[in-house]
Amino acid sequence: MVITRRPLREAVREAVLERLDTGALPVGANVNEPELADELGVSRTPLREALLGLEHEGLLVASPGRGWVVAPLTPDTVFEVYPIIWALECEALRGSEPAALQAMADELELLNARLRREEDPHARMRLDDQWHALLLSACPNRRLVALVAAQKRIVHRYEFAYMSAPESLPASTDQHGAIVAALREGDVDRATEHLGANWRHSVAAIAHLLDPPQ
Repeated sequence: MVITRRPLREAVREAVLERLDTGALPVGANVNEPELADELGVSRTPLREALLGLEHEGLLVASPGRGWVVAPLTPDTVFEVYPIIWALECEALRGSEPAALQAMADELELLNARLRREEDPHARMRLDDQWHALLLSACPNRRLVALVAAQKRIVHRYEFAYMSAPESLPASTDQHGAIVAALREGDVDRATEHLGANWRHSVAAIAHLLDPPQ
C-alpha cells in the first residue's frame, strides 16, 4: 500500500500498525527502514517519526545495531493497558444519554450476531471494534471517546490473539448481549457493570494465552 493521504506521519503510522496487527511484521522481527519506506512510497523521515511514536507506545523496541524490533506480547502490557480502556469505556457509557443507547440496541444486536458467526480473527477484531465504537457513539465527550480509540489501537495485537482463540468468542458475545439487554431496559448502570465484566474477562483470557499455567 502506497501512502497518498495527509497528514503523512499519521498515515504512515497506520500503515505500520496494520502490518503489526496482521503479522506482516511479527514479534521479534527487525523493521527494515529502507525497504519499508520504499514499500510505502515515502521518505525515511516520516517513517522514522512514526517508528519513534510506536516505540514510545511500547509496540517497537530500539535495538542497538538493528534499529527497531517488534516488541513481544507480554502480560504486563495487558494488566497495564486494559484496565485503562475499560475504565474509560465505562465512564463514556455512564455519560451517554439512555434514550440514545436504547435507540441503537437493534444495531448493536445485529453487529454482535455478525461477530458471533464470524470465523476469521481479523474480521472478528474489526467487528468487535465496530461494536464498541457504536456503543460509545452516544457519549457527548468526544475527547474521552478519542482516548479510548487511541488506547485500543495499541492493543490490537493482543485483541487478535484473543479473537484467534475459539473459546474466547462465545463469552465475549454473550457479554455483549447482556449489555444490549440492559440498554433496552434503559438501565445504563447495569450495562456498565456488564461492560466492565466484558473487559475483565478479556484481561484474564489474554493473560492466560500469553502465560498459561505450567
